[in-house]
Amino acid sequence: MNDNFLDLAEVIYLTADNSRFYKTANGFPAMEAVLPKVSDDLEAEVDKTPIKQDFGRVFFHRCFPFETPDEYISVLNKDGREYAMIRNLNDLPEESQEIIRA
Repeated sequence: MNDNFLDLAEVIYLTADNSRFYKTANGFPAMEAVLPKVSDDLEAEVDKTPIKQDFGRVFFHRCFPFETPDEYISVLNKDGREYAMIRNLNDLPEESQEIIRA
């Protein structure tokens, strides 16, 4: 069992080195990224080795502070579960920035 609450709140940041955003055939934002395998919260042991995955359609949520619209953007699945965080849009290629801003 996890004895440290901070271990449960690990934040993974997306950069140009570990992610790529693209549009689906229907024009929705989608993401490929090298991240630990998304697991069920009930799994006792989880392999946290990052692997390349196509997450398909993703959603974005601006986190606090709201005064910095290009910083701290959460990338979520359709159920609101967070995959990772974008610390700053400038960390991503221009094409990805345009998709996220749209």
